[in-house]
Amino acid sequence: MNLIQRIAKWFSVTVLACASVTALAAPVPQDPINLDELLQQLQQGKFSQSESNKEREQRFREKEQEQKAMLADAIAERNRLEQRAENLETQFEQNEVDLGNLSDTLTQRMGSLKELFGVLQQVANDASSNFNNSVISAQYPGRAEQLDELAERMGSSSKLASIEDIESVWFALQQEMTESGKVAEFTTEVTAVNGDKAEQDVVRVGAFNLVSGGKYLERMSSTGSVAELVRQPSGRYLNTAEDIQQTDSGVVTFGLDPTGGSILGLLVQAPSLGERIDQGGTVGYIILALGAIGLLFALERFVSLM
Repeated sequence: MNLIQRIAKWFSVTVLACASVTALAAPVPQDPINLDELLQQLQQGKFSQSESNKEREQRFREKEQEQKAMLADAIAERNRLEQRAENLETQFEQNEVDLGNLSDTLTQRMGSLKELFGVLQQVANDASSNFNNSVISAQYPGRAEQLDELAERMGSSSKLASIEDIESVWFALQQEMTESGKVAEFTTEVTAVNGDKAEQDVVRVGAFNLVSGGKYLERMSSTGSVAELVRQPSGRYLNTAEDIQQTDSGVVTFGLDPTGGSILGLLVQAPSLGERIDQGGTVGYIILALGAIGLLFALERFVSLM
C-alpha cells in the first residue's frame, strides 16, 4: 500500500507541472491518499481550467466590437491620409507647372533690365576701385566696401538690384564728383614718420592732396589710413601747404598735384643740395674746396682793383 501511495504522489506532481498558468496560480492541494482522491483532484483542476478559459473567451467577445471599431477607424484614417497625399502630389505638380510659366513670363518682361543690372554691377566694381585710391575716402571711409558688397551680392544672387541699391551707386558717384571740387577740413588719425599716431586737423584739396601741420600726407589704399610722406618736397611747396591750412577763405597759392600723388612722388625722390654734395664723395668735396679758394682769390682781386 505504501508503494502505491508513492507512485500516486509522483504522478500527481508530474501532472500538476504540465497544467496551465491558472492551475499553477491556484492553491496547491493536499497530497492524495489514494487513487480515488487523485482522480478527484484531476477532475477539479480540469474544471477550474475550463472555467478560466470560458472567462477569457467571454472577455474577448466583449472587446470584439471595440476592436472592430478601432480597426475601422484606423482603416478610415489610412484612406484619408492616402487621399490627402494624392491631393498634395497633384497640387505640387501643378505648382511646378505654374512656377515654370511664371519664370518664363518674368524673363520675358525683364527684357533689357538684366543688361542694366549687369552694367550697374560693373560700374559698382569700377567705382569701388577708384574710391579705394581716392583721397576723398579719407574723409568718407567705407564707400569702397559698400560698393564691393553690392557688386558681390548682385553677382552671387539671382535677385535683382533694388531701387535703394541703384540710388546708393548714384549717390556715391555724385558725392565723388561734388567733393572733388571742394577744399574741406576734417579730423582724422594721422601716422607720423616715426610711427606715432594722433588725431589731427587735415585739409583735403579736392581729390588731389591732403595736408596737415604744413606737411603733405598720403592715404594708404591697402589699409585706408592716412600718414605723413616719408620725404617732403622742397620748402616752397611746404610753405603753400601751411598757407592753405591757415586760410579760411580767398585765393591761396598751393602746390597742387593733379595726378593724385604721382608728381609729388617724383618731387620727393629728387635729392636735395646736401644729398647731391654727399653723392659726389671725396672728389666732390675737393672740387668744392678748390672752388671756394678760387672764389676767395677772385674777391681779393676785385677789392684790389677797386
